[in-house]
Amino acid sequence: MKILIALQRSGSTWVYKYMHQHNVLYHNAEIISPSEFFGPGFHNRIATLKTVDDDQKKYWKKFRKECNIDLSSIDEKINFIIDQHSSGIKYSLKIIPNQIIYHTEIFEDHIKNYDVITLTRKDMWQCCLSRLVQDVTQWQYTHDRNDGVRNILFEQLKNKIILKNFEDEIKATFDNLSYIKNLNSKYNLYYEDLTDDFLYDFFDLPKSMHIHNFNKFDIDYESLIENIDEVRQVYEKYV
Repeated sequence: MKILIALQRSGSTWVYKYMHQHNVLYHNAEIISPSEFFGPGFHNRIATLKTVDDDQKKYWKKFRKECNIDLSSIDEKINFIIDQHSSGIKYSLKIIPNQIIYHTEIFEDHIKNYDVITLTRKDMWQCCLSRLVQDVTQWQYTHDRNDGVRNILFEQLKNKIILKNFEDEIKATFDNLSYIKNLNSKYNLYYEDLTDDFLYDFFDLPKSMHIHNFNKFDIDYESLIENIDEVRQVYEKYV
């Protein structure tokens, strides 16, 4: 059973789709698994999250009603996953480190049951810029699905943006990276190396499954940011 621990803006939704199919095929994972489970406001936001499939949204709405469980706190989520796992019910999970940063002891004890896959980027500058721009657009246009998302994103950013409070976000990204590097992971993947062919092979899946429906965003983020020099100065403090 595999679990994904990733940086934001490193292709985690892309990799998760393949990992989940691997876990279902080889480890009897639940077909409906909570890909955004540890994200903030999962219990309130799942109906609007564009990275969550409609069948997941229906499942978790029904699940919360039938089981009378809110899933609003990280402690509750971790305990839920542990209890389910001990009962033989296994979910595919992707984690961003800051989601569980104050609960690492119990979480790290639990993930000993998994083969840990880490996912980061070689180009941390682009990783940080992508995250900062997504914050401006409130994470509504995160993936290019051949559905006009790229055009919508550019329409929102047609005037150069001035980033504010960006040091906290840059620091958080490098804190996440530090956590990932210190993990005892079995596999270390990089966004720059990802292709659909690679992921089919890595997870030992037949290409007939037709899993992927995203494209990599090839965006010149620097050209979108008015105060790019200020951002770069802060970024270089953490490199």
